[in-house]
Amino acid sequence: MAACQILVASCLGIAAFSKFGDGGMRPFTLRQFGTPTALIRPLRWAIPGMELTAAILASWPGSARLGGIAATVLLSIFTAAVVVILLRGRRPQCACFGPGTARPIGWRAVLRNAALIAVALALAWAPPPSYSLAEQALVAAVVVISVQSWFLHAGRDRYGVDEIQAPAFELQATDGTTIRLHDILRDGRDVVLVFADPDCAPCHRLLPAVARWQGQLESRAATLIISRGDIGQNVRLAAAAGLPRVLVQGDQGLSHAYGVTATPSLVHIRGDGALTGVPVLGVEEIAEYMKSLIGAEEKPETKRRHGVLGVDPRTGAPVLAADPEGGWTVVITTARQCPECGVVMEAASHRPAHRLVFLTDQTLPGDPPAGVMAIDRDDRTARELGLPGAPAAVVLDASGVPVSAPAIGGAAVLVTLTSLEHLTV
Repeated sequence: MAACQILVASCLGIAAFSKFGDGGMRPFTLRQFGTPTALIRPLRWAIPGMELTAAILASWPGSARLGGIAATVLLSIFTAAVVVILLRGRRPQCACFGPGTARPIGWRAVLRNAALIAVALALAWAPPPSYSLAEQALVAAVVVISVQSWFLHAGRDRYGVDEIQAPAFELQATDGTTIRLHDILRDGRDVVLVFADPDCAPCHRLLPAVARWQGQLESRAATLIISRGDIGQNVRLAAAAGLPRVLVQGDQGLSHAYGVTATPSLVHIRGDGALTGVPVLGVEEIAEYMKSLIGAEEKPETKRRHGVLGVDPRTGAPVLAADPEGGWTVVITTARQCPECGVVMEAASHRPAHRLVFLTDQTLPGDPPAGVMAIDRDDRTARELGLPGAPAAVVLDASGVPVSAPAIGGAAVLVTLTSLEHLTV
């Protein structure tokens, strides 16, 4: 029975302390497992808290059965979630025992959890152990030593005992320069690599914020954006996001060298060239990480509901932000002297799954191929929605609240339209 106590308490203790050390359960991971948005914030700390509670209960003889029951319930819930995700054909990354163990989930995780559930059930059904005080202390000491050993050995790559040096690179940038990692590291600053892709809609949402964070981190870290594709694609990507330059990798060789399997991802390199941990994946995860580097969390902008977008030039009726049929609305700015706008309007007309509203400050000749035109005097609505110039776009939910970051420029708008093509609400 002591072996069951030690195994259950050690596994749950390692899982809990690893998550606490990483700032709680990662929101991106919770979203990948289908967690409702309202539960993400409380579960971020509740999950490691429940794991730690179960570990403490299991490690002490008087509460070992209760700890076994708690461990069985927790592990069963985790395993059921993994099975559902796998049956849907998805394999999200999960760092069950800390950032250094981040791997795509698979059926091996189900088998491992099934074995742990069996041990936890044995602990829950067995009669309470009767140990002497010395034996109780020995069980607790073994659990503590097991957890400490994990962080000193299995978790060494994340917590700094063994350091992994960042792979060197030499890449061409969209401004014509050649960037080498060792040149950037010479001044002793950290380096933050953000891996993106011209065809990645979340990247287009993230990169304008990265452009802002670059300046805020300039004195402490060099922030470099690395993208695949050709120079032309990435010149447009940089222009749309307001970035001074983007580094271009012809294929995904450098991404693989850094363990990056999806975009957007972030890799943090210390000033001495050592990696600080595994890649950070996802828009919100990267935003939280960057804000922690800056040292002061930015207050999120309040998303307010919009009422009237403009006036229909044909009928004079107000064009409402909320869709009367309960769907999403794609608001796209357009202008008379804008060749790119015509391309965007034509592309949007072939994606009728969502309501389209074209904002303009003057009446345009003819009707749009699809959707409705709205006259936006003095660009008031466009400014409120964060849409400078044309073309630009933002997505509103059924009540008129923005649910996407502004897409600036024709390329970004087309990517947004493509990402919405198969999305229904």
